[in-house]
Amino acid sequence: MKKNRKSLALIICLALMLSLLVFPVSAASSVDKGAGTPSKDYPMVFIHGYLGWGEYDVLDKILPHMGMTTGDTATWLESQGYNVVKPALGPMCSAWDRACELYAELTGTRTDYGIAHSKKYGHERYGRDYTGRGLLEDYKWSATNKLNLFGHSFGGATERTFVDILSDGRKEEVEAAKAAGETVSPFFEGGKSDWVYSVTMLVAPSNGSDFCEANPFMREFITGLVHYLSSALEVTDFKGIYDPHLDHFHVYKEENETLMQGVIRVLTSDFMDHHDNALDDLWVDRATWMNKELQLQPNIYYQLYYGCTTDIGQAIGDNIPNDRQWLLFRPMSANMGKLDTTTKGSFLDGYGDTLTTINVPAQRLGREWQPNDGMVNMVSGYCPFRLDDKGNRIYDKHTSYVEGMACEPGQWYIMPMQNMDHIGFAGGFFNENPDNVHQFYVRALDQIDKFGSSSDAGCPSKSLKDVSGNAWYHEEVDYVLTNGLMAGTGGSAFSPNSKLSRAMIAQILYAMAGKPSGGASRFSDVVKGSWYEAAVNWCAANGIVAGFDDGTFRPNDDVTREQLATILMGYTVACHDNARNRQIHWSLDTFSDCSSVSGWAQNAVAWAAGKHLIAGRGGMVIDPGATATRAEVAQIITSYCMEIVNNPSVYY
Repeated sequence: MKKNRKSLALIICLALMLSLLVFPVSAASSVDKGAGTPSKDYPMVFIHGYLGWGEYDVLDKILPHMGMTTGDTATWLESQGYNVVKPALGPMCSAWDRACELYAELTGTRTDYGIAHSKKYGHERYGRDYTGRGLLEDYKWSATNKLNLFGHSFGGATERTFVDILSDGRKEEVEAAKAAGETVSPFFEGGKSDWVYSVTMLVAPSNGSDFCEANPFMREFITGLVHYLSSALEVTDFKGIYDPHLDHFHVYKEENETLMQGVIRVLTSDFMDHHDNALDDLWVDRATWMNKELQLQPNIYYQLYYGCTTDIGQAIGDNIPNDRQWLLFRPMSANMGKLDTTTKGSFLDGYGDTLTTINVPAQRLGREWQPNDGMVNMVSGYCPFRLDDKGNRIYDKHTSYVEGMACEPGQWYIMPMQNMDHIGFAGGFFNENPDNVHQFYVRALDQIDKFGSSSDAGCPSKSLKDVSGNAWYHEEVDYVLTNGLMAGTGGSAFSPNSKLSRAMIAQILYAMAGKPSGGASRFSDVVKGSWYEAAVNWCAANGIVAGFDDGTFRPNDDVTREQLATILMGYTVACHDNARNRQIHWSLDTFSDCSSVSGWAQNAVAWAAGKHLIAGRGGMVIDPGATATRAEVAQIITSYCMEIVNNPSVYY
């Protein structure tokens, strides 16, 4: 094992050294972009993730984190009229500590980690002082001059923590400061949610990552390597090249220390034992527990992008890295792609006298968690969720984004999955095209402008009396109406809570396929000349639907959730060549009523649940025999079109 660790260490160190020798390249691209928009009026704050760096670090001038070996994306965006800010936060620090550092760097003040927090985790209250060198000193950040936050990887947890504290404050910190007779940081007073216009997450492990569970040696290896290296630099003349931001843990050279004394002291520090670091926050148990406090703000626009660069193996069903994934990610990604375990159900919190064990519902890390982008599980990057006391998932309010839909603040708009690996969203090491990276950020910034300009003008459901603008299915109904996949039920109604018949779902899929010809009548109860005849016959001819033993189709029967899953999987196999002859391996074990799924539907229901097409009802209850409502089907069809039709190769 030690030999393997040394070999892996050598490989990674060599790769990083080669990366540092590559000077950023430029790409000839142009964007026609007007001024006077939220994307240009408000700065874009790029928040790096675990082990990342920012503009205060000398390293960023050699190898820009935002662009890496594809060129300096920030500089290119600025040439297009955008204002980009790149904070340099503690690369191994916790989401809380990084949020405090972010506030100090933006406002040009001294970092205040809070009295209560610092006492709990056994470190100093104050960190770096940015007085006179803040990133936004000339901008006058306020409710009028807002920010657009972009969090890559662990930067997503950082920005969510930052926004939550900025908005709601922290009562315990205010009380602790007042009790000590000390000044309260404005950050902990809250009331500033209107200082942020939008929040964008890029492949953020919102629900943690099983990277360390799948690669247990990497927790010790990565943390040790980076901690020791950066800490040693911190006490030498190379200070500032790559800053660990661990002053509050006494990782710096004391005035009365020799160089050797300083190096020895920081290399023997107990930083990880304080449980106030990024890797602790990334454990699945702790991350989903933390999500209980990180609430969406009603006046902020939210969007997220996630990726996947693994494919399901032909023979064993494990998720294996594909050629879009960075070479050095692949061994660890492959381990994540075959991991099947259960979380511990607890984690340590605090330090010294405050050390406690927090018990939480254990979670199954099986098939659902195996697809990944090299470091983050797709299920974690898809949407934040928390658990109730019984272990049932409670997702943040979210919807799949559909082009032209009316957007509202206070919910996640989930963008189509990107065929990029984890580091590709920041530029990538040799495996991304500069122009593609630039255009990705332009599209993401353009989306922010669409948030602010969306209206009911493109809202086909506005004339329907039973589809309100605040309904959870509003955007999905707009999508199916716009694309001719569903229609109203007459009398200016959509009947969202009504049940959907088997004939109706056949007609929807027939419309999705472009209403092709073909298929002879084979069911005794499919009426010749009926509105659904062609749809049922085509679906049956292509193996998408099946009848009953008595030769009937029963077109007017309500479609059940397990029937719907089976029909959707059959449609996918029939209509996408790359889905044929592939084995689908998912697990239903996460659902408490998995035994009630019919044998013929188990594969399909597991597949649909794993693809976020059919979610559990009341938490982890799949309810396979229940009928699907028209609103539910509108949501399922919209998600299907956005995720699978647009990205079929990633799912099979």
